[in-house]
Amino acid sequence: MPTQFFLDGFLGSLERTMQLPPLFAPRGGGKTRGYKYTAADCDCRYCVHTPKSRTPCGISITDCPCFTERLETGCVSATELMASLLEDVQYPKLQTRVRELIAERQVNDMFFASSRHKALFNGVIREGGLRHSNNTGLLAALFLLTSNSFLWSRTRHAVRRSRIAFEDVSVRGITEAKIDNYAIYKAAKELCAENGGHHITINELADETLVGKNAFRLITNALLIRRYGLAVIKSQQEEYCL
Repeated sequence: MPTQFFLDGFLGSLERTMQLPPLFAPRGGGKTRGYKYTAADCDCRYCVHTPKSRTPCGISITDCPCFTERLETGCVSATELMASLLEDVQYPKLQTRVRELIAERQVNDMFFASSRHKALFNGVIREGGLRHSNNTGLLAALFLLTSNSFLWSRTRHAVRRSRIAFEDVSVRGITEAKIDNYAIYKAAKELCAENGGHHITINELADETLVGKNAFRLITNALLIRRYGLAVIKSQQEEYCL
């Protein structure tokens, strides 16, 4: 048995490591488990930025130092997420539509278009191995394209693991269908474009005759996915990617 000169502390640990046989694998493989935050951990009462009077801290949701943890644990409401979009909206008519949607979400908090949409989106994400993907533009586009069976039947063949080959999609059938489908399709192309492809304009989003109420709701939810990832779905108390 080798002699140890240092029994405790850092030097003792280092000495024991140096005396191990060559290519020795530590027991357990050296893996560590990451800590998972809970809703209780993200209680704003424990935040150092909260005043002693327990009044709201006044920090915007996007500037909150614990925003990522709060989002992952479902502590951020739909209305808070929707309100964060208003910071980037300068067009008054579009602001009005977003505010109307915020008021609606306080009553109807459904994120997906239907249970079929939810099941289809979950299946595509799971089968494509995209649960932990950082390509939020692709995830947002898939959310839109799976919102109804007609759009998905026209575009599913163009879906790749890391992109959507919109150049392989024929828009003829899409443009001849419901106008909302074409708006959703153009929004999906816009969300996939790295620097914006100008496929859909602010004026079009603000126009209810071009982008109907249901399409606008889906596009706005897709924008949240584009900005914050799949965690926004969990924040709406929805099960996803199981």
